[in-house]
Amino acid sequence: GAALVCYILAALSDGTQAPANRMFDPSLMDLSIWLLFTMLLRWNFSRQRIADNEDGIAVESFLSTLDETVDDVTLSQQSPQGNVQLAALLSADKGLSVSDLWVAHAAKRAWAVRGASTTCRPGEVVMLLGDPGAGKTLFLTTLGEAIISAPKKSRSTSKVRGSISIGGVDVSKWDPMQLKKKLGMVLNDVSTSSDIASLSTGTSLGEILEPADRIGLSDQNEDAARAANAISVAVEMSGLSSSLLPRLPAKFATTITLDEYKSNQSNVAAIGTSLSPAEWSKTILTKVLAQAIFDNPAQGGKKDDSIKNCLRGSLLILDDVTSYAAENEEAQILKTLKHSGAAAFLTSRRWTAGQFADRVIVMKDGAIIESGTHEELLARGPQHSTYAAKWHALSLV
Repeated sequence: GAALVCYILAALSDGTQAPANRMFDPSLMDLSIWLLFTMLLRWNFSRQRIADNEDGIAVESFLSTLDETVDDVTLSQQSPQGNVQLAALLSADKGLSVSDLWVAHAAKRAWAVRGASTTCRPGEVVMLLGDPGAGKTLFLTTLGEAIISAPKKSRSTSKVRGSISIGGVDVSKWDPMQLKKKLGMVLNDVSTSSDIASLSTGTSLGEILEPADRIGLSDQNEDAARAANAISVAVEMSGLSSSLLPRLPAKFATTITLDEYKSNQSNVAAIGTSLSPAEWSKTILTKVLAQAIFDNPAQGGKKDDSIKNCLRGSLLILDDVTSYAAENEEAQILKTLKHSGAAAFLTSRRWTAGQFADRVIVMKDGAIIESGTHEELLARGPQHSTYAAKWHALSLV
């Protein structure tokens, strides 16, 4: 291709003959053939070099991984035969069930989750607590990866045995696309907020929160109305309506930026409002809730912005989303999650968060060591309950 271009350009650039005649000049045709021949030799030599050295091994490994990932994603988008109708008929009241789950780390020879069994019913808030490294985040990550059918190469864990079911049916038998619509998930790490802030800078708050149309409604007006309703409910649930919105000059139309000022060639101009880490945390939670509300089938005919049962049948997996919230804000968020009807699994680094949940699960080294209500665990006493011992230690401070 490049040889042919060189040949034509050379012919057209020579003014001594008419272009039509120069196009068929034997010397140019010979040159073009030699160019093509040498390019083919170069290409074959490069391929051989890539195949013979370490870089070639890395390239081949990358291409092989890419092929496997594409196959995994393609397979995950295919509905298991006969199960789409089954999933549609399931009762939302059965919630999530985990039975004897054993999960290994993908990168090292160690257990991430050891024999975990638990449930989470619609309208129930379950709080996972434990010391740093207890396995809380890995447990939620395992649930999330299984539900969204994450490509094998991207998984941080590998399930060895046990089951995860929603609505009484194992997640592997669900229609993957339908199952993803039932899930709202935040897996927190040190870069989550900063990465989202970098990607979102320069856009309005409304654009950041706007749900993606994964349902594919044909009526754009209805789609827009449902999206607006989902955002309205989500900001109430997360507390964004009372903490951030009042200080924004243009409310949802306010441009959000990573920095208050951004250099633009020779001048520096204010382009928007920057958010604190706590506000970014609430914004991320709000976006996840808005998407989950928008995707929830129960919202199809709703015209109001009521929180009650707006997420009935949905599952929320929220990793340390209240870390920046004050205690009263955390209590309010968990209260709204209960009213939403969602089955909600949360983690927190604060042991005091257990008092606001319906049920507390304490983890240690990837295993569930105790479970119960706040009152039940305290009643066991510090000698027989890790949770009670933590509360006793807090009372002595």
